[in-house]
Amino acid sequence: MGVIGLTGGIASGKTLVSDHMRKFDVDVIDGDVITHDLYAPGSEILKEIAGVFGEKYILADGNLDRTALREQVFSDMKNKESLERIVHPIIRREIMKALLQSEKDHQLLVLPLLIEGGYQCWCDELWLLRVDKKCQVDRLIRRDGITRKLAEEMIASQMPFDKKRRFADRIIDNRGSREKTLYQAEKSFFRFLKKFY
Repeated sequence: MGVIGLTGGIASGKTLVSDHMRKFDVDVIDGDVITHDLYAPGSEILKEIAGVFGEKYILADGNLDRTALREQVFSDMKNKESLERIVHPIIRREIMKALLQSEKDHQLLVLPLLIEGGYQCWCDELWLLRVDKKCQVDRLIRRDGITRKLAEEMIASQMPFDKKRRFADRIIDNRGSREKTLYQAEKSFFRFLKKFY
């Protein structure tokens, strides 16, 4: 059993690569999907967020007001740290559970904060996506419907690419076409398989 860690800044193309890797019978364990499920109305995380940040961040239907919380968190580092103290231990527990329960030979662990969270020690190899900041900003605005200012704050809050690259076994350059990016991912995967066969 081998675990590949896939990371990169927000809106760097992790979903593009991870969706493609499913065709190779890889079990994709996506931290964003796990996190989204953990934010269900009435969940442990939402109760703790309401206790720390206030009920105003919980909508009438019980869901989290993600836009309002993002604006609060990314404008103040102390708030970001408070949120991380709530969510990271719970997410870590659920990711470990997903890895242990996987029945596939290989897993792709997809996390934007893989390095920052120390998850690289769980991986046999680490892939890092490279993308231009302008592209990240434009994707975030289009995808999440947020302001340019908030998009730039979200990107600035993450470890820069140049610091992440020293942890990476493979760099996948997502500054070109979709086809070129996926070709690099496939090539990286076949090289990874040589470690086991």
